[in-house]
Amino acid sequence: MPKKRNRKAGGGRKLALEKEPDINDVFLALIKEHTAGDPMDETKKWTNLTCAKIGSLLAEEDFNVSRNIIKTIKK
Repeated sequence: MPKKRNRKAGGGRKLALEKEPDINDVFLALIKEHTAGDPMDETKKWTNLTCAKIGSLLAEEDFNVSRNIIKTIKK
């Protein structure tokens, strides 16, 4: 028998990536100049920017996100 709930299903805070659907495009545009990759394998890329620096660049574009969100976007 299910317990009675005080809260509705699906409640709670929305994820930052759901609230800001354009953040991926802005993220890619910001790191484009700071991205390098393996010429033998196009799927391997990296950046020389830290999560903190990416966060400050995103904040300049009015996206206030944590380092954890930036780590999620980078994957």
